Amino acid sequence: MSCQARRPAEVVPPAELRNYVQDTIDALEYAMGPTNSSWGARRAANGHPDPFQIKYVEIGNENRGTNYLVHYRAFYDAIKARYPSVTTIADAPPRNRTGLGPEPIEIRDDHYYADPARFFDMADHYDEADRSGPGIYVGEYAVNRGVGHGNLLGALAEAVFMLDMEKNADVVRMCSYAPLFENVNRRDWPVNLILLDSSRWAGRSSYQVQKLFAANRPDVVLKTETRVPRVAIANAEVRQLYALAGLDETRHAIVIKVVNPTPAAVRAALRIRGVGPMSRRGTAITLANPDATVENTLDSPNTITPAESQFDIPGAEFSYAFAANSLTILRLPTSGGNH
Repeated sequence: MSCQARRPAEVVPPAELRNYVQDTIDALEYAMGPTNSSWGARRAANGHPDPFQIKYVEIGNENRGTNYLVHYRAFYDAIKARYPSVTTIADAPPRNRTGLGPEPIEIRDDHYYADPARFFDMADHYDEADRSGPGIYVGEYAVNRGVGHGNLLGALAEAVFMLDMEKNADVVRMCSYAPLFENVNRRDWPVNLILLDSSRWAGRSSYQVQKLFAANRPDVVLKTETRVPRVAIANAEVRQLYALAGLDETRHAIVIKVVNPTPAAVRAALRIRGVGPMSRRGTAITLANPDATVENTLDSPNTITPAESQFDIPGAEFSYAFAANSLTILRLPTSGGNH
């Protein structure tokens, strides 16, 4: 069955479904089968005798309803019978937190495309997710309305939602931004992550946010409390600051991510508890611009780009001024050990 977000949707007759199921099993055998299998031998003949390690297979895309449940179960049973180590992903409406009825679901796929206000409102979206239910893959998400072709305000709203996913990483297993590439000479989608033409490329501010989160991903999320007022900006009510702390065990550092979506700098007091000796110098990485409506373009690819600086850490309590319209990452070196 085709994606039901596109019209008209198509559903194959029941008698033809087995052909599509078999195609899936053949494709998995081509990727993972031994070289003495029918499709594994073809892979080897094409120059790759070693099998690929396929970890996940999603069954469908933005599908729902009775037909989907019937098709889902046919694919699920066939995949798990032949490749039990492969984790399957099911489609589910974002508001359905318990899965798709009685069918076995390992991970469900949530998609979100909305304006900045909606993403700011999702700062605690997954806090109450069912920990006994399926895992969650946020397979598509982007602020794609009311932000031009992708401005800084949209990127900061996405960062707030990303903090929520990171905070709830025990249930949110994976996430992926969409769409990825846009040829500026053929715009088919309002907002994309990376702009290009035949000779140049530029990462939007959202690209810079994705890069900073990936480079500063903690091993352990630390309990984080914020006490800040709410203010109104750009048709949205937001907190002055959104924050999440984590521990980078490999590089022995506390990592604090802070989003200030307001047009004024905010000085905040930070109190760190339960930590051993810390370095007296920390690193701050700041992605900011006085104008939240600006965008990176092919002609000006570095209008919004992160800047790194050093700052003093006088002790476990100190203040820091977070720039207007900013994502700031503070790295506080520690001596290791328990936190």
